[in-house]
Amino acid sequence: MKRKRNIFDKLFIGLVTLTASSLAHSNYVEELHQLECTECSSFFSKPITTFAEFSASPYPKNIIVYIGGGDTNVGWALGRGLFVPTYPTTAGVYDLTSYGTAVFILDFPGNLGNMYERGEFSAAGRGTTNHHRQVTQAIKFARKKYPNKPVYLVGHSNGTVSVNRTMDYLADTDQLSLVKGIALSAPIQEEIGNFNSHNVRALVTIHTKDKCKGRTATYDKDRVIEDLSEETSDVKGALFQGGTNYGAGRKGCDGGYHSYESAEGQFTDALFNWMNE
Repeated sequence: MKRKRNIFDKLFIGLVTLTASSLAHSNYVEELHQLECTECSSFFSKPITTFAEFSASPYPKNIIVYIGGGDTNVGWALGRGLFVPTYPTTAGVYDLTSYGTAVFILDFPGNLGNMYERGEFSAAGRGTTNHHRQVTQAIKFARKKYPNKPVYLVGHSNGTVSVNRTMDYLADTDQLSLVKGIALSAPIQEEIGNFNSHNVRALVTIHTKDKCKGRTATYDKDRVIEDLSEETSDVKGALFQGGTNYGAGRKGCDGGYHSYESAEGQFTDALFNWMNE
């Protein structure tokens, strides 16, 4: 027979719930970091590496260092506090904090523009050595804060250029051990033929209706996997379906399919399952 709960039972349950909620809240980290890139070169002052840190646990299972595409920016929040990312792919990565992942989202000053036209001393250029040094600085910061946790470098759209070129930089500087795996989300087509996993685990994700620059999702995914497979056999691919395209008139690289609008949960699940295999 079930015992009827009295007022003391209810008070105890409420206290436990409140305590658990308070502990969970006290463990949550939402912080903006700004570090001088001491290893970067510059005619004047050193570039500042800016990234947001999100974590729901003081003992995360793993770490993601995320580099977004053209629309990912945390710098605008300076002076106004942080925010929960709303850009679909960024939000999909952020949601992994609920599953024990510490997430570091990088930001770069100014308009990233055309990565092939940026000069060596442009802090925003995807292909510059300074940019790769800043990504590496964020990785090292994350590893120092959460020792012995695997780091996964994740890029979306133009962010896949950053991931690919940073991996080349890490290989050239004998620092590949900093990263356990890379994930390329909607990889930029100009890089196809140049993607290199450098013998780390890899994941490739694309929406089936993504038409950014005339993309054919399955074909593009298979071509990138072919690039990565030259270095490692541990390459996975995932195609997403559903979601929205921001309504009529939005398509291609500006469309919702390219950023997994309303399908970002599939991106979260794909990353989570891949990291925890």
